[in-house]
This record gives sequence, structure tokens and C-alpha cells, in this order.
Amino acid sequence: MPALFGIAATLYIVAGQASPERVRALADYDAARQRASQAKAAEEAALSRLNSLPESGSHTSNRRHYISSAITLWANRSFTEVYNGLEALIDSPFSARYRRLPVVDIGTHDGSDCTIPAAKQGHRVYSYEPTPLLYDRLVRTFTRKGVAHVRKLDGFRKAPPGHVLLRKAVACSDKEGFAQFTVAPKALVGNSLNADAIPKFMTTGATQVNVTLRTLNEDLKAEDKGVFLLKIDAQGHEYHILRGGAEYIKTHPVYIIFLEYFPKGLLAHKVDPKDLLMFLTDELGYTCFDPRYQGAASRTFDQFIADNFRKKGPSWGLFTDLACFRFDLL
Repeated sequence: MPALFGIAATLYIVAGQASPERVRALADYDAARQRASQAKAAEEAALSRLNSLPESGSHTSNRRHYISSAITLWANRSFTEVYNGLEALIDSPFSARYRRLPVVDIGTHDGSDCTIPAAKQGHRVYSYEPTPLLYDRLVRTFTRKGVAHVRKLDGFRKAPPGHVLLRKAVACSDKEGFAQFTVAPKALVGNSLNADAIPKFMTTGATQVNVTLRTLNEDLKAEDKGVFLLKIDAQGHEYHILRGGAEYIKTHPVYIIFLEYFPKGLLAHKVDPKDLLMFLTDELGYTCFDPRYQGAASRTFDQFIADNFRKKGPSWGLFTDLACFRFDLL
């Protein structure tokens, strides 16, 4: 429009029907009207966007679409430089008020980072470790350390404080049934429900074992008061596990989710790495922090994914942890 007006004004002057000063005044007036119209449109668009956004505290606020390192900046170091980040959560005075609630540990490994500290603090713990050798070691470790454990889900809701539920050959997923679980022979870490999520150099000579699949929706349905801490370390299967517990998480307080974030592992399970972040924030209502990172205060989801997805170098890429909180519950 301004360009067309300039052409018309030029012809107007050439025709001798107005002075140049009047034409300039007309042009200024027209430009002012255009700016006012644009400002009004911008105001209406901003108001429309404001009205479309949820109220404060809603689970879908875009302010959650960042991964913050505020925890590590506040501590002036990475959690992992001091002690395990899970132990920091479990042993803190803050968590003492939630001792009556259970802890869920999916991918227990040797139990030292979550199951055993939580049981020692008086939490009942739902522990999942489908790797046969690690399961056997856990049973011996529990006996040696005096950690009471049971193998049956029935009645565990009323088990005494400090008890652990550990069942043999049971894995967690988004559906119930049976599956093949791949066990890598060269390490006791990295075993998975999807062999493609295991680094290639570890899969030579890998074996498969049959496991029973359970969902959090089913296993936790008797826990009417909620869960203090849900920890997941499942080689890229985290999204499926959360999907299998979404109904419970949406209807019961689950205060903290602490999980491994492994982009290439997620892709091996046919999950877009961003979908996990969006699911945690938009659908489940969590605000997530990277407890290993000491860089800028926050990163967008895309920046965070790029930092943990290396196309060159190790075939399994990079990984980190996420500590996610429901601040509206705390």
C-alpha cells in the first residue's frame, strides 16, 4: 500500500493538482493510519493469544518448554560431582515429609542409587530389574544389608516401611504381556527390551530372556496416596513406561520423576526424543532440570536434544538425566 500511494502521489503532483507539501502531508497521514491499523491488529492478536493460554499453574504452559540447569547453578556444581542425584533427593530433609509414600525404581541395577537408600529411609519400593544376573545379585545384597523384600504384588500396599517388592523377570512397559529382553554379555548395563538401543560393540553374543511385562497403571492402582519418586533408567524405553503409567500419574500425585534421557535409545524404540519432553511437560505437567549440566541457565528443547545427540563418535550417542518436578503439588 505505501508503494502504491507513492506512485499515486507522484502522478498527482505531475498533474499539477496539489502542492508537494500537501502530498507529503497526505502521505504522512496515510502512513500513520497504516501504523495504527497494524498496531491494533497486533494488539488483537496478542489479546487472542493471551486468552487462549491456560491460567497460571496449568500443565500446558509454554514456560515449561525449557530444560533448566538452575539446580546445578544453585549448587555451583553438578549433582554427580558430589554424590548421586537420586540420593540427594532421597536423603534430603525435604523428602522426609513423604516417607509414607512409595518409591518406584525401574532399572534398579545394583540398587545403590535408589532402591536401597529409599528403603533405608523407610520408603516402600517397587523395584524392577529384569536382567537375571543383576536380579540374583540384588537378592543377595538385600539379604546382606538387611533390606526386607517380597516377591508378590498382592498386599504390598500394606507392607511395613522399608520393604522392597522385587519380582524375577518382570519389566515395565506400556502394555501387559510377555516379551524378549536382550542381555548384553560384555556389560551389566545397557540391557534392553529393544536390542537396537544397545551399543553395537556390546551385542555380540547377546542372549534373550523371556520377561513378563507390567504397567505402572496396574502395579500402582492400590497406591491411593500417590508416589514420592519415580525413577526410570530403561535404555530409551522411558516414554513407553510413562505411557503405561499415564492414567495413574494424571490422577494421583507423583511428585518427582527422575529418568535417563538417551536420544538415540529413544529413536531405537521409535520415539521422537522431543515427544518424551513434550509428554512430560504438556501432558503430565512437570518442569524438568538437567542435574548434570552447568552451562546456561536454560535451554530450549531443541537445544537440549542437540546437546545430547551426537551424530559422530560413539554409536550410542550421548545421554544425561532429567529431574522433573510437579511444583503445583510440592
